[in-house]
Amino acid sequence: MVIGRAEELARIDRLLANARLGTSEALTITGEAGIGKTALLEYALSSASGMTVLRATGVESESEIPFAGLLSLLRPVLDRVDTLPAPQAAALRAALGLAEGAAGDRFLIGAATLTLLTACAEQAPVLVVIDDAQWLDASSLAAILFAARRLLADALAILVASRVRLDLPELSLSGLDRATAAALLERHAGRPLPPGAADRAFEATLGNPLALVELAASAAGLALEPAVPVRTSVEETFAARVRGLPEPARRLLALAAADEEGDLGVIAAAARDMAAPGVSGAAGGSGPTGTSGTNGPTGPTGTSGPAGTSGAAGGAAAVLAPLAAAERAGLITLALDRVRFCHPLARSAAYRCAAPDERRTAHAALARVEPDPDRRAWHRAAAALGPDDGVAEELERAGLRARGRGAYTAAASSLERAARLTADQPRRAQRLFHAAEAAWLAGHAERADERLAEARELCTDPPLRVEIDHLRGHAALHGGHVQLAHNVLVAAAREAPPERAAEMLAQATDAAICAADPARMLATARAAWAALTPAAPVRTRVRATLALGMALIYNGDDAGVPLLREATALLDDSSDPALLAAAATGALWLREAERGRELIQRATETARRQGAVGELPLPLWLAARDAATSDRPHVAVALYEEAIRLARETGQATNLCAALAGLACVEARQGRETPHAAEALQLARQRGLAFFELWALDAHAELELGRGNLDAAITHLTAKQHLLDDRGIADPDVSPAPELAGLVPETPLDAFAAAAQAKGQPWSLARLARARGDYDAALALHAHTPDRFETARTLLAQGEALRRAKRRSQAREPLRAAIAAFDALGAVPWAERARRELQASGETARRRTPLTLDALTPRELQVALILAEGHTIREAAGKLFLSPKTVDHHLQSVYRKLAIDSRTALARVLTQDQDPLPMRAPQPQI
Repeated sequence: MVIGRAEELARIDRLLANARLGTSEALTITGEAGIGKTALLEYALSSASGMTVLRATGVESESEIPFAGLLSLLRPVLDRVDTLPAPQAAALRAALGLAEGAAGDRFLIGAATLTLLTACAEQAPVLVVIDDAQWLDASSLAAILFAARRLLADALAILVASRVRLDLPELSLSGLDRATAAALLERHAGRPLPPGAADRAFEATLGNPLALVELAASAAGLALEPAVPVRTSVEETFAARVRGLPEPARRLLALAAADEEGDLGVIAAAARDMAAPGVSGAAGGSGPTGTSGTNGPTGPTGTSGPAGTSGAAGGAAAVLAPLAAAERAGLITLALDRVRFCHPLARSAAYRCAAPDERRTAHAALARVEPDPDRRAWHRAAAALGPDDGVAEELERAGLRARGRGAYTAAASSLERAARLTADQPRRAQRLFHAAEAAWLAGHAERADERLAEARELCTDPPLRVEIDHLRGHAALHGGHVQLAHNVLVAAAREAPPERAAEMLAQATDAAICAADPARMLATARAAWAALTPAAPVRTRVRATLALGMALIYNGDDAGVPLLREATALLDDSSDPALLAAAATGALWLREAERGRELIQRATETARRQGAVGELPLPLWLAARDAATSDRPHVAVALYEEAIRLARETGQATNLCAALAGLACVEARQGRETPHAAEALQLARQRGLAFFELWALDAHAELELGRGNLDAAITHLTAKQHLLDDRGIADPDVSPAPELAGLVPETPLDAFAAAAQAKGQPWSLARLARARGDYDAALALHAHTPDRFETARTLLAQGEALRRAKRRSQAREPLRAAIAAFDALGAVPWAERARRELQASGETARRRTPLTLDALTPRELQVALILAEGHTIREAAGKLFLSPKTVDHHLQSVYRKLAIDSRTALARVLTQDQDPLPMRAPQPQI
């Protein structure tokens, strides 16, 4: 019975009821130790009749065992793994150690977890319960959270108890109130308490339920003393019980606390091992059995396996008999084959009360009998007093096994610990590098950077130093530290073989692009091109060619155009999403929309098919940028939102900044002020991402232009021009000169005109013609670009100029076309401005009919776009990392909002909302 938690119990009741009705919810119950989190979980379990229950509990000593928590959680439903999509099934089997193979992208395991849980929920409502999540191994927790964040319309409830906050809805527990605390005390004391005793217990525990229960027996005699911190009082209560045990029971309890599984067979075998003559806690774990612990456990009797199996059951019982005293003290419960501590703090107290040498001896004994190689390696490490090559090698093998299963956090911990136990400096540097590599793959950038710095300091091997610096530069580039990335990669390339140098220099060029540093960009790109050899692989040749082509264009040299076309032509057979996205960048720089879209689509499709979540943010924001600068702003918003979500989740600051700035530009045109522009500007300035700072300034300027705040717009455009001048950027595509010329007549256009004519691309030439008032020429050039917004702005400028010239009837046609285009793009403030102009010409403009896609959320539109391509609901779910029922839920919402009832109608609506811009016959020049 749970006392004093009526609101919390009601919240859990609602969560279970919603799951039974087909609505998902995930909830984290947070609070300090003993506050009642587990009691609420037990209440949920007792109320889960008719539901499939999956549960797991984090164990502190098991937190480095790869996917231990996920295996425990999914064990009852592993027979359904075969129903998953093949890449997900293979990744999950490898992660859980059920089959050989590489786990691949770490988020693919999260996607597989989501698919498996939602498949179970199609048969019966599912309750997932996780206790002590703060001690769950990081790989398991990441997979579970990935799934939990994507639930919506499945019969599934997830309850997680944790002492630390997680990125989920939260139910925070505090202490019980004074009256409830008194009732709990009396219930567990079994008798009325004297006056003041309940108040003194409340003050001592701050209403912590576990502390109150532990004090109940002695509450009547509680001293009149100041309150002590609740954590200390609870832990000390357990520690006092441990210290009160007979010596044999205390030692055996410490041994049980050191074994994360609580397997009585293993504990009994280890106890017999410890009792054998001559056994010590040496790091290598060598004892009278003659084994070093590296080739499998062997008990004192010489039999393999959990060493207790060789002795009779009675022998094990005799060895474990002292634990009965701990059970009588309420510290543990002895089941048929397991020992369970009454509370994690009781386990902690049992372990902490043992002397350091006793703990090492316990771990050494467990290492000699532990059947699992990964756990055995960690026990041997815990028993080690100093460097030990044998233990280090075993830990390294454990780390490599974890990496092969996709448990990158566990791999990083094992490899780092192996490095600490390595005396040989070059070998230590190599293991630190591998630990850093695993930490980077796990998404722990700071941890990776720390290990790389250590490895770099120790490294004396030039090839390893190149590996270290390549990873340092790669991590810095993705983390948004682009100046550091450039410098590290350029320096490392000097020591690398030619093909590797070309690849690294191409990445350094990307860093210079993000930093908006054209001089460094060109010098680095030329070096990458020079490093190419005839034997260079296609990937390296494409990257170096793209780098030089973009660098030349960024520096105002149109010799880069054929290089970009050459690079994109090399990719017909590529299935590398990162390389396809890089090539698409080149096509978009040329504003060759069709080729760019083809490459982006291939990159996105490949990444989705492979489950490579970490590769998706780049092609997603590239696709969004293409949509935003053509005729599909609603599509752009949906893609940008997904790119932002995934970039945050995967820790990619550079791609996050790009997507934030791009989304801010779309929102500015639509007249929507959101935090995205400010966040993008702040992030860009913090990390030196000047390329995206330019976009963020564009967003601020366009928002003010749409509102008619011309002075504010001029301020932002001028800031952009100063940044371009400061960086020496000559590419006319990013110049604000045409916009400034329309606001500040004395703005010079000569430099911009020369750059635009040299580049020879229609987009900048159209803006130049508009700035000069040559609207027909501008419209003719716009016809060769996909940018409907710029075309509409030219129509608006033409209509305004004609009206001011008193040619009102001629002004109406371009103004009508501008209104239609702005309405189709959702550019509300610009459409209103065009309407005012049309009204001033003597014609009343109709109010726009809201675009049908306006009603859809970004997620709904994303679902609609994928389903309209002909994919099934299950295929769309796999591509978007959602459950089929969630996809169907969004589809039904789309049907309702668009007043349609079929996929055919959906495709028709999406096509209608992307009709070509209404154009008109040329008008006489002003």
